[in-house]
Amino acid sequence: MKQILFFAASLVFLTSCALQKGQIRMQKPEDEIIPTQAIMSFLASNPNPSIVLRVPSPEQQATENDKNNNIYNAIEKELILGGFNVKDRALFNEVTKKAKEYTYEQLHQLTGVDLILELTRLENPHKYFTNTVYDRKNRKVILSTDIVKHGSLVGFKLIIVAQNEHGGNYTFYYTPCLEGNNDCRCYVGYKNRGARVYPSISFCSRKKYSYQDFEKDNFEELVRNGVKKLIFEIKK
Repeated sequence: MKQILFFAASLVFLTSCALQKGQIRMQKPEDEIIPTQAIMSFLASNPNPSIVLRVPSPEQQATENDKNNNIYNAIEKELILGGFNVKDRALFNEVTKKAKEYTYEQLHQLTGVDLILELTRLENPHKYFTNTVYDRKNRKVILSTDIVKHGSLVGFKLIIVAQNEHGGNYTFYYTPCLEGNNDCRCYVGYKNRGARVYPSISFCSRKKYSYQDFEKDNFEELVRNGVKKLIFEIKK
């Protein structure tokens, strides 16, 4: 009996000391889709309005040197597909350099722009933190340190130009390592029941290396889907 107990205790000790693989399961924030009655009423009367995209740093304008230019183009393409008359943002920025001299109504008259879609947040990566993983038996393990994974988010604000009215706020999230996602990058190594953590170990290969969890193409997909949801909500 003593030998059996000793063997069992040794097995538990060796198991806890061996490298374990824990699965990360993040919680996704709810997308924030808050249209105003003003924008819904405006679109009911103006189903194909003109619109311009205002980016976080308008002084950069729409140049090939802007690292986010492909994202801006993707947004504008979705707006066109959604029935909007998209105006050139670089020309609009030239006019708004003198914004202090004009009212919104005058800007509307000068540019022919009905709506401004302001890109308020563009975060890639956007960091997610957790100190919880699940072992192979689906048991929760609390780690001694937080694990950081990278997702992204995009946020918009709509402005009805002529009346200078708020058209709503919209934020869309990509969250990595959601439940049911068996991506090898959503696993982390640990020992001693979470007392020691090895976040740099990759279960995609035998090598240790640092990697980005979110790829460029997926970020563009998030942005495109976000614009589609925005258009659907304000036009329904």
